[in-house]
Amino acid sequence: ILQVKLEECFCQFRGEKPVVKQVHALLMKIPVGFVGTAKYLHIGEEMDGVDMRAEVGLLSRNVVILGEMENTCYNSAVCKYYSFDTFGGHLKVGRGFKSVHLEGIELKHMGQQTMGHYPIHFHTTGDVDEKGGYYPPTYVKDISIHHSFSRCVTVHGTNGLLVKDVVGYDTLGHCFFTEDGPEERNTFDHCLGLLIKAGTLLPSDRDNKMCRTITEGSFPGYLAKPRQDCNAVSTFWIANPNNNIINCSAAGSEETGFWFIFHHVPTGPSEGLYAPGRTEHTPMGTFHNNRAHSNYRAGMIIDNGVKTTEANDKDKRPILTLIGAR
Repeated sequence: ILQVKLEECFCQFRGEKPVVKQVHALLMKIPVGFVGTAKYLHIGEEMDGVDMRAEVGLLSRNVVILGEMENTCYNSAVCKYYSFDTFGGHLKVGRGFKSVHLEGIELKHMGQQTMGHYPIHFHTTGDVDEKGGYYPPTYVKDISIHHSFSRCVTVHGTNGLLVKDVVGYDTLGHCFFTEDGPEERNTFDHCLGLLIKAGTLLPSDRDNKMCRTITEGSFPGYLAKPRQDCNAVSTFWIANPNNNIINCSAAGSEETGFWFIFHHVPTGPSEGLYAPGRTEHTPMGTFHNNRAHSNYRAGMIIDNGVKTTEANDKDKRPILTLIGAR
């Protein structure tokens, strides 16, 4: 796939998926040929000091995990927002696993528009590196995740995971996602995410229509303010500063590329793991050699927070709604 940067349009919807004609042994010296022609103009030079060359990510792998799809959407709640089936497969790793090293696979039509079902999901697994007794440390490497129905890689209540050389393309909701707030020491290295679109699961995933019409978890009488409460879908959604993002590219989201948004207290199954305010006072990990472009709102944001209490008569907003900066 090619994520484009166009002279007349810097939007995320003009990426292309060319098919390689052939691969030569001396690839560095021979141009790569593609089937057909490009639909859009691709710029491969510097303009005003900005490198305009497009990112290239390989989608195909020899080992494919493929969700079985129906021809149309059949879930009445989700069909308000999508005309296609969004009930895909998912890989979930739980606490106490013996060893997990995922490498060199292709995931297509994975994830669901229901909580807890994502293409790759580490669920409250704790320390998965040497600190947790894993030798070699747990990793996810050289994987493509595309046409996903809910996120790319979800790191939930998990520390020390390496996510490297992963391409996430055309997904619903945050792509590379840390969930509850206590996730630390995870590394995203040389990952590419593009064409990240709105999803229904969390207020931060939702677009205007979803924000106004999905009222689950809110107190009666709640009137959503979409640009304030929702509209934050991001390629990298980081809920704790002590994580590393290196050599990554956020190349096209309906809202934001990298969003560091810290939980005042851990939420969900991680509730009570540490005292209020810890994440706001935790030093950031490494953020180096990353780039963001073709995002609607911003390339990078370190701001705001999420509501960590349930809705009540004084604050009718559902939990995990966006809140202002502290």
